Amino acid sequence: LRTISFPIYLLTPHSILTVPIINYPFLTITQRYIYSYQWRLSLPEALFIMLLLRPYIYHTM
Repeated sequence: LRTISFPIYLLTPHSILTVPIINYPFLTITQRYIYSYQWRLSLPEALFIMLLLRPYIYHTM
């Protein structure tokens, strides 16, 4: 989980969570070329996900 970054853009009432995943070791070759996934989340959902991912973010920093 060393090369994952989680920028959150609060542009709309439904925030857009963009998760670029690069060099993930156990992905298939097809998934490895798909670097970013976008979900349209509400603000509480985005904040909840950020709380869950904070340990991984601090480990990469």
